[in-house]
Amino acid sequence: MKTCTQCNNKFTFIDRLKFLFNGHLKCTHCNADYRSEANIYREYTFYYTYVEYIYI
Repeated sequence: MKTCTQCNNKFTFIDRLKFLFNGHLKCTHCNADYRSEANIYREYTFYYTYVEYIYI
């Protein structure tokens, strides 16, 4: 998600990256709260990034 659906405020890249790992995103402008449902894609992304970090 690049923008807030309520106020159309753009999220930063860092905010969106954090959203991948913790599944929680909060708009700083209107305080809208977005939560991701646990799914296999998020778990796979977290695992892949962690393993890649270890090898580097």
